[in-house]
Amino acid sequence: MGLFLLVVGLCACIPAFAHTHREACRAYNGLLTTDHLNVRVKLDQVSAGDAWAMKEALKYLATILDMSVIVDNDIRSCNLEPIYANDDSGRLAWTIMPHSDGFDGTINYNTAHRVQAGPLVAILIHEIGHLLGLCHTRDRRSVMYYLVDSSQVMNGSRLTRRDIEEVGKLHALRSKTYDDLARSSPSP
Repeated sequence: MGLFLLVVGLCACIPAFAHTHREACRAYNGLLTTDHLNVRVKLDQVSAGDAWAMKEALKYLATILDMSVIVDNDIRSCNLEPIYANDDSGRLAWTIMPHSDGFDGTINYNTAHRVQAGPLVAILIHEIGHLLGLCHTRDRRSVMYYLVDSSQVMNGSRLTRRDIEEVGKLHALRSKTYDDLARSSPSP
């Protein structure tokens, strides 16, 4: 089945008009640290299935990055939040890259194009990758490829060796050796 789902158009700053106007988590700059990431995710405004998908995506990323994750629904201390937005562009989800105008640690879910919790995990890994500084790749095996299709979701696309190298330039990796991480990820 060749169903293609548009995740994000470009790995660049998404204009502010695409962002829903609301108060964002105030500690979003905590996502920019190069040391241990202490991710505080706000999940009180999304469905149980979407909250589960977010936790699974973060659990996967915590196997690669030196990162701990807790649910923190306090707007003053959280740094990552999925929110619902309505957009007729066909995008399923989007975010604003770090160091771009409007960066605030939010992942926007398009309510016009909802997906089930299982496939949403891959989409969230992709979007969190952007929040952590990863851009799109040309490698279809990578979850950072600009399109996510049903075969990638079903085959469990994750970060590739190259993705891990790139995110390792921006954030601390787990204490596992690089070779251990690379063996568990597709090579280019």
